[in-house]
Amino acid sequence: MRVTTSMFTSPESIIRFREGYSLYNGDGEDKLVIVETVRADELVTAVNGEEPHYFYMYANVIQTLNLWFPLTIFEDTILRLLNVAPSQFHPNSWAFVKGYELLCYALDLEPSLGVFFCFYHVKMKGTILTHLLSAHRDKEILEASSKVTRAEQAVSDAERTVTEIKKQWVDEVDCLMRTHKEALAEMRGAHGREIAELRKKHADEKASLRTKAVILEAEVTTLEVLRNNLIISLTQSRKDISELEEDVDELEETNTALKQSMDDKYVDGFWSSIEQVKILFPELDPDVLAQVDVMKRIKDGKLI
Repeated sequence: MRVTTSMFTSPESIIRFREGYSLYNGDGEDKLVIVETVRADELVTAVNGEEPHYFYMYANVIQTLNLWFPLTIFEDTILRLLNVAPSQFHPNSWAFVKGYELLCYALDLEPSLGVFFCFYHVKMKGTILTHLLSAHRDKEILEASSKVTRAEQAVSDAERTVTEIKKQWVDEVDCLMRTHKEALAEMRGAHGREIAELRKKHADEKASLRTKAVILEAEVTTLEVLRNNLIISLTQSRKDISELEEDVDELEETNTALKQSMDDKYVDGFWSSIEQVKILFPELDPDVLAQVDVMKRIKDGKLI
């Protein structure tokens, strides 16, 4: 017999194995499963007689079949029934167990020992296990038959309920469709009337706007003519104002010239009168006559 040494004899090998595979049958609690190294001369058949208790397990079974711990109730029951350790179970046997479990879960069935041992047989000496398995299998077959009967009854009840619900739904849908059609017809009628009223109102408003537009166009034309006339009148007024301003300037110049001429004549007349007085009254004192000035005026009998 060839003896193969375990690959898991160092902490590094254990760490690499734990990093690559999950061992705990749950979420986030992989550390609850303790894996330790083995000695190079340690055999898988060694007996563990001291605490803490442990068991050996082949790594390829865990790697290939995704075997998790703790074992399922079905797996634990098979091991207890056969009275074997996990390492004593052949890898092919583990494949049969896992395949049967996955099939049951896929069909939403509870894994059963009786049904399982209908397909697979255990090669062991003696008839006690066979008798035990046979009785257990018969019991589970009866339970399975009862479950199937109840399931069929439940399916029948469910189908009847579904039929009733479906009929109720059909009636409700028909009622809703009729109600919807009536409401839709009423809405269409009301909508049609509203559209007709809106169209009439729109036509009236359109005609009114056209009339107002014609009136406004006439008013605009009148205002344009008035504006043009005012522009012409304003232009003529500006021209007249310019001419009047020129006439005013000429009149002011003439007025200024007349004023100057009158002033000159007044002064000349004044001095001419003084000369005449001197001729008529040669005996007058020249100093007295010197007091006479054209700019002076008489007030209270005096020249000021």
